[in-house]
Amino acid sequence: MRLYLGSWLAALLLSAVTALPSSDISKRAGTECNGYSELCNRKYSNVTFVGTHDSYAVGSMETLGANQKNTVPQQLDDGMRVLQVQAHKMDDSEKDSGIFLCHTDCDIFNGGTMESFLGDVKSWIRANPNEVVTLIIANNDNLPATQFATAFGSTGLDKYAYKPGTARQSKTSWPTLQKMIDQKTNLVVFMDYKTNLKQVPYIIPEFNNVWENAFDQTSSPFNCTPDRFSGDTSQMMFLHNYFLDKESSIVGRTFVVPNVDKLNQTNTQKNIADSVDRCYKQQGTYPTFILLDFYDVTNDEPLQATAQMNNVPFKQLRVNETTPEKTASDNAAVIPHVPLLTIGAVLLFSLLISLI
Repeated sequence: MRLYLGSWLAALLLSAVTALPSSDISKRAGTECNGYSELCNRKYSNVTFVGTHDSYAVGSMETLGANQKNTVPQQLDDGMRVLQVQAHKMDDSEKDSGIFLCHTDCDIFNGGTMESFLGDVKSWIRANPNEVVTLIIANNDNLPATQFATAFGSTGLDKYAYKPGTARQSKTSWPTLQKMIDQKTNLVVFMDYKTNLKQVPYIIPEFNNVWENAFDQTSSPFNCTPDRFSGDTSQMMFLHNYFLDKESSIVGRTFVVPNVDKLNQTNTQKNIADSVDRCYKQQGTYPTFILLDFYDVTNDEPLQATAQMNNVPFKQLRVNETTPEKTASDNAAVIPHVPLLTIGAVLLFSLLISLI
């Protein structure tokens, strides 16, 4: 009787355990890359990513120094896949790396520490492992790459960064999105000056690999002439600075600020696509990166334009909301909620042991 009852209990225990939802234990492998299965087998350099100019400079349109309305996590949730920042060293700061994200001058707009920014990015990437994100750092104070590595290392974001192995990589030699996602190196980091791949192998020299048109343009259509680069632009990716500025004077000082009065025209799908086509006719290449100010003014139109460039049907992207990290380590175990059925299985197991 004991053996019969033990066999019955064992079968019941097995059915209880197998009834647990698999999503509570592990994530299923994704079938989409940046929201589209069609992009998975494309090289990183053969995809157009839309993003935010001065992504950290968050405020209202009336705030001096602000370029975006939404926080960085919200920008990513909304489909922005390029985050550009300006890095500065504050003379009186000894906290962490000492790098702050400021607009031209930290007295004008201080967007907080590099660590805080990178922490937000890391939380989002962890929650969305099938999304490839690009960071573009303007190293305004010519700080050494090792100082940035301090910030990346302390937040753990360096673990996700792609390492090219060479300072100059042609457009045809970049990996596919799927490969980057599979290898969990779905963050690409570019910096304009003071990179050193021997010391920091994941902070890539921007102008060896990317050329930009001029920034701070105050009239449209935008000039598409290569402005900052080092090398053969035909072998490099193109970053389209697509944000219209205007001059503004405050207490005798002149600033270049977003031309918010024309955002409803600048950020439309048609005008973005027209600008890209114009640059293609002049330069023979489509942009890999497009940077915008206040991207959300025209709702989804920048994303619609990006889908058009990538030759995929536009659809609303679905991403996982970021949540506070449970532990300080990526490798720490996360204990899922234990259903009542599991508790019953444990009790049955205890009874089984007592009967056998």
